[in-house]
Amino acid sequence: MKMKLVSCLISLCLLLSGCGDQLYLERSDIILMLGIDLDKNNDLIFFASTPVFNTEVKKNYHVMKVKAKSLREARYQFNALSQGTIVKGKIQTILVGKKFLQQRNVLPYLDVIIRDPKDDLNSKIVMVDGPVEDIFNSKMDDKGRLGVVIRNMLDNLFLSGVIISPNLQQFNASQLEKRFTPMIPEMKTINKNVKITGSALLSHNGLYQTSLNLIENPLALILQDFLTNQIPVSLPISSSRIHEKKELSRLSIAIKGVRKKVKTNVINGQFHFDIHLTVFADLVERMFYLDTANHPTEIKKLIADQLNIEVTRLIKKTQKHKIDPIALGVFARAQQYKNWKKVEDNWFETFSKAKVNITTDIVLINTGVIH
Repeated sequence: MKMKLVSCLISLCLLLSGCGDQLYLERSDIILMLGIDLDKNNDLIFFASTPVFNTEVKKNYHVMKVKAKSLREARYQFNALSQGTIVKGKIQTILVGKKFLQQRNVLPYLDVIIRDPKDDLNSKIVMVDGPVEDIFNSKMDDKGRLGVVIRNMLDNLFLSGVIISPNLQQFNASQLEKRFTPMIPEMKTINKNVKITGSALLSHNGLYQTSLNLIENPLALILQDFLTNQIPVSLPISSSRIHEKKELSRLSIAIKGVRKKVKTNVINGQFHFDIHLTVFADLVERMFYLDTANHPTEIKKLIADQLNIEVTRLIKKTQKHKIDPIALGVFARAQQYKNWKKVEDNWFETFSKAKVNITTDIVLINTGVIH
């Protein structure tokens, strides 16, 4: 009897609908991309891009713009503009204006997302060089939904080894670090088309300091020992051995691996870093003539010398702005802990005065077909 009763109860449960809290896409506005910026009066403005699933309309995404004091308040206003329920737990990308980051730290304005366990912390943080509104008004007719296109662009360059693309959780952690400073992708619109231009470097308190272009950016990834698949690097060669015109004095390599060794010393209160890089790479382009088959050592020396020049220039640029995106503070703490403790609250000022020496060895795996 008991078995029959249990069987009946199970059968009834199976017949019950599990859609009491169902969400109809046609009646929802799912925020895929969020924007934060300042207007000409330095008032906060928020943007949201949501996909449109109604087949009767031509445009497949909808853009909203509101003025508010906080993101929570902005959500109420988005609800007032929406034809359906606002869903914010699926945000793919958060765009922040350069003007905003020059004046304010964005983390307090994202607290409502970080605090809510229903929200996704995998949202990518991106700085916009120019008004954020330009991105939301960009041409996407031949590309797809705005929020999806922007996220795909970021993921593609990240997997190609050109940029680093931290999510909200990683960005939040880097802001709390004393050993290095944040680095986020940077984009802008050119003739209403969106282009990723490199990376924005922020101070330890989240303010914009300077940018790296797409040529400099891979060099920072080498120093960070960050490798997804391979890192493409294009170098101008300034050696007197090359007699071609300046525009032809270039070569490109695809870095397959990096072995980094860092030795840290403190001399008279000044930090000294000796960085030795062993770079494993393919030669993918050489615009000048040099017989690599008969002179393999010379081509490797040309690459190593130029990498040293470019990387040293990059480090000096970060020191000038008192930031440490390449995380030498991690090595200072690990190898010189007692000296680190004296300067940990003022590390970035200390790093700006440090001496950094770079040496590079190149291991060419493949030089291509030789004619």
